[in-house]
Amino acid sequence: MAEKLRDHRMSHSNINVTIVRLDQIYNEFASGAADVTAIRDFAKMLLDRSDQFKYLLLFGDGSFDYKNITGLNRSDDGETNNNIIPPYETNRSLHTIYAFPSDDYFGLLSEGEGTPNLTGKLDIAIGRLPFKNEEEATDMVDKIIHYDTSPNTLGDWKNRIAFVGDDEDSGKHSIDANGVSNLLKSEHKVYNHEKIFLDAYQQVSTSGGQRFPDAVSDINRNIFKGLLSINYLGHGGGSGWAQERILQRQQILNWDNFDKLPLMITATCSFTGYDDPNSVTAGELCMLNKKGGVIGLFTTVRAVFSNSNKELTEAVFRNMFDRGANGEIFTIGDISRIAKNELGDTENKRKFALIGDPSMRLALPKYNISTTKINGNVVDTSSQDTIQALQKVTIEGQIEDFDGNILTDFNGKIFPTIFDKSTTVRTLGQDEGSLIFDFDLQKNVIFKGVASVTNGKFTFTFIVPKDINYSYGFGKISYYAHDGVSTDAAGYYDKITIGGTNPNAIADNQPPVVEVYMNSEEFVFGGITDENPVLLVQLSDDNGINVVGNSIGHDLTGVLNENTQNTYILNDFYESALDDYTKGTVRYPLSNLKEGRHKIKVRAWDISNNSAEGYTEFIVANSAEAALKHVLNYPNPFMENTSFQFEHNLPNQVVDVQIRVFSVSGRLVKTIEEQLMTEGTRITGITWDGTDEYGDQLGRGVYLYKVKIGGIDARGDAIQSE
Repeated sequence: MAEKLRDHRMSHSNINVTIVRLDQIYNEFASGAADVTAIRDFAKMLLDRSDQFKYLLLFGDGSFDYKNITGLNRSDDGETNNNIIPPYETNRSLHTIYAFPSDDYFGLLSEGEGTPNLTGKLDIAIGRLPFKNEEEATDMVDKIIHYDTSPNTLGDWKNRIAFVGDDEDSGKHSIDANGVSNLLKSEHKVYNHEKIFLDAYQQVSTSGGQRFPDAVSDINRNIFKGLLSINYLGHGGGSGWAQERILQRQQILNWDNFDKLPLMITATCSFTGYDDPNSVTAGELCMLNKKGGVIGLFTTVRAVFSNSNKELTEAVFRNMFDRGANGEIFTIGDISRIAKNELGDTENKRKFALIGDPSMRLALPKYNISTTKINGNVVDTSSQDTIQALQKVTIEGQIEDFDGNILTDFNGKIFPTIFDKSTTVRTLGQDEGSLIFDFDLQKNVIFKGVASVTNGKFTFTFIVPKDINYSYGFGKISYYAHDGVSTDAAGYYDKITIGGTNPNAIADNQPPVVEVYMNSEEFVFGGITDENPVLLVQLSDDNGINVVGNSIGHDLTGVLNENTQNTYILNDFYESALDDYTKGTVRYPLSNLKEGRHKIKVRAWDISNNSAEGYTEFIVANSAEAALKHVLNYPNPFMENTSFQFEHNLPNQVVDVQIRVFSVSGRLVKTIEEQLMTEGTRITGITWDGTDEYGDQLGRGVYLYKVKIGGIDARGDAIQSE
């Protein structure tokens, strides 16, 4: 796997990479003994010989006992784990705060730096991939290559950043997180911020203690939608975030976001203490999750101090989106190195480690998007455009390089989101001594759609919903565009005034059409799913769908099993169709549903506040056992060929399907075997032309058939059903 990552980095990033085995370093610099300083001496030699030595990737897990004196360094099969790259451990090895591992030791290479207090400035960027075996290494390397190269990763999730703040210590952590958000907003306005501050959610008492279930749901939903980065400030540990357990191990393992991997930044205690061979921390699981998780972490290995945490987090965000002299963004290793070097000799920063490939760059869009016209009026710095409720709006723009030159060879799609004005949210002060504070949030969406880009230019149209905030103020247009292959762009326009109502508004009393499915449009009423299906809603209306969320009772909502106390708000998950504001789609993740029959009702409002409902029922079958339902073939009887159709509970994976056809006497006459990638829980399109195994036409009559399906359950075990 090291060779695969080396080859990728050389071809994709155009950098020279050399793989060096640990035993070679020990032989040359420590007479064959396992010595952590040998790695530093090797790095020092390379830097002295060439200033082109920039990055050091530690390809393997760490252990405080890298000499394996205790015998704890074992792989899953019980053999000695040879994938241990030792970290430097401070000499106060039994102290709960001042004992910690640090990979920074290998990058403090100037004279007088390094021991005993890890002082100095990092000369190279260092990262680690903490795997224990070849399978884990393969998963990590595949994630990195997929993140760098796959067209499936193109999406407007790259414009979204989440800030999560704990409610403890008088709300200090949420206040700090809000400060980091405001700093980023002042310098890089293109990004849209999600703020999950715990004291802004209702705290619930349970038998296990206080909990914030809505905050947990918001974290999971944001991971599902996709984030460029997620940042947490607050209490935590190796098992997750916060005393209220807003992020836990199983939650991380359930994340299925392989195409939308965020960089996670955690300023919390001990989230990724990678040096204990007996434990896999929650931070390590984020990187080990082969279905998703994160692409890297800037994270803590031991207890840290909140004041220094904020300073380091701010330094990371100051450098994350800047570009070097060559116009390229910094690698994640350089971001970490520069941020630490800005803070001087504070021991707290040495407890932060980079988990990931230090030579990898964040998936920031490469080009810029600008607005050129609104309703035919040219946009310039001296004018401000105003749009009103129930007004039809047409916006034009173009894809540019950062010098303002239009990219006439750019063809693809643009994903615009029109935000209403910012709103002020107040925390609830639910703990004794909690400081109540206000923060701004801009998340009420007037329109979210998709439009074509041709020769670098685009146009899209929508009608402003009736439910906007009628006071006048600045909204925001957020853009993301891609060519479907590898090139993308992002931009914004924040000088558009929103408010008032259109005196010439159209009259509309026709409700929208609401069609409800599970996972895919092939779903049929009463079909089966697994316990984590995706709610799919197709909506249409002559004038568009209202998802602003400003008026009470006018949200796009879903209600499962008539439980109105747990209504799903679907506004943020709606997106209009390509070049058509009159219809669109909702994809909303449901999770941990109980086995059995369920029903879900979706209510939608159009932009004139006419409402309609859609409804469906479905059966959850535990994925521990493969299940088949609604097995049929059509047409039946048939003359030339027939198509087999059935439902299953193994969505979004490769499944093996076998259909055996028998005569009425029980003789096997035909076996059809196919391997399919499922989308949702319904399979169609497997055909039979009425011939036997040798291609000869069978006689007319009655034939019986048996369907068998096989796949992988949530635990990774093979399962079958027929």
